[in-house]
Amino acid sequence: MSSAQSTKDSTKDTAEQTKNYGAEKAGQVQEGAKDMGHATKDKTAEGKDQTSSGLEQAGEKVKDGMAHAKETVTGDKQ
Repeated sequence: MSSAQSTKDSTKDTAEQTKNYGAEKAGQVQEGAKDMGHATKDKTAEGKDQTSSGLEQAGEKVKDGMAHAKETVTGDKQ
């Protein structure tokens, strides 16, 4: 085999290795992005649940406060 052919083969092998390495890393990045997407979705759902719960609690406090205010003004207890 000539020196030129050897260099050509070596370059071809290096290019193939680089291509494979790039594909592997791209797959890893894609998996990481999927995982981050799922985690973000989970955190969003968790935050939504906490907000809903907080609003319910605030609504109950307002309702209780209004009932107490009515009792104070009218002297009625329900």
